[in-house]
Amino acid sequence: MLRSVVVSLVVVALCGCGTVYTPGSATGMASSKKTGTGICKNFFYFFDFGDCTIATAARNGGIEKIATTDFARNGLPYIYTKRTTIVTGE
Repeated sequence: MLRSVVVSLVVVALCGCGTVYTPGSATGMASSKKTGTGICKNFFYFFDFGDCTIATAARNGGIEKIATTDFARNGLPYIYTKRTTIVTGE
């Protein structure tokens, strides 16, 4: 009985794997030449590492004028989450 419950919980947790993208537009600039990213990692919703702010992503890409922002999140629910902020601009 306990074994089937544990297996069921593992299957449900693994079914939640995937990537969620949230696109955004900051200024309406038609084209962008540079791309920068900021990455945060989280383990067990308790241990956070990294910096995924828009300012950090822009600084990493050498961007002064932001055209678009995108956010992606993937991982295993309750175990590991990776959040990425993607900024494009000039």
